[in-house]
Amino acid sequence: MYAALAIIVADEDLTPAVPAAQRMLGAVTSPRVHVPGLVEFAGGWQEAATLTRALPPPARAQLASAMTTVITDTDEPAMNRQLALAALATAGRHLSDPDRDRFFPVALQAARGDLDSSTDDDAMPAGKLDRFRSIMGDPAFRYDGLLAAAALSSTPGHNESVIDLAYELMPHATPRQANSIASALALLPEDGRALLDPRSLAAHESEWMRAPPPHDYGALRLVSHTPGTATTRHAGIYTTAETLPPRRSTAVMREAVDSAEPRQDTKQAVR
Repeated sequence: MYAALAIIVADEDLTPAVPAAQRMLGAVTSPRVHVPGLVEFAGGWQEAATLTRALPPPARAQLASAMTTVITDTDEPAMNRQLALAALATAGRHLSDPDRDRFFPVALQAARGDLDSSTDDDAMPAGKLDRFRSIMGDPAFRYDGLLAAAALSSTPGHNESVIDLAYELMPHATPRQANSIASALALLPEDGRALLDPRSLAAHESEWMRAPPPHDYGALRLVSHTPGTATTRHAGIYTTAETLPPRRSTAVMREAVDSAEPRQDTKQAVR
């Protein structure tokens, strides 16, 4: 899967990534079944969203539809709904304009804090007096929703809604939340970013706000979100894809796909 993701980063010939993308899409979009008393945490949705760039537009819309189903499902754990918003943000800029318009209201609902609470909100110990605490993130999903809404924004009205919410969230944002806001603003279309007030951003205490990152919210961000050893094992393949010339990087990534065993270190395969 990671070699296929690296091919997406190389952004040249995506054909070798198609089989992995189809497998991931099938897994992510299969019907989810909730068992009373059982909390099931998901994973791999953001990677699947990145891989759909190798597939036709209807496949990307299929993934986005599955993610919006999770986002609005209160029987899903809060963490799953946040992961679904992140996947929607990853796929958003690569959807057709009609599909972006179709899924934008769900992301905007999350950004406004209008989503209902998840069924597991009180399932984990999180109080100051608990011996063990589990902090699952922002239960209102506002910052995750802002990222997704920005990625889906395709009209002047959408842009204005995202910017208004970003300004609303800025004053009390933690450094991590400020990073999310800056990432969302960087995801806006060019005509949307033109509406930003440079003075408001320059005066913000967070360096993320003063200089919103111009990165693509996609496969490169997966490096920082991949837990534990996966980041160590696979970071090199992303670096290779970004530093080599496009044709050479594609050849190297395709070689990694063809030669790497399932349990082999893909960083070694690239070398």
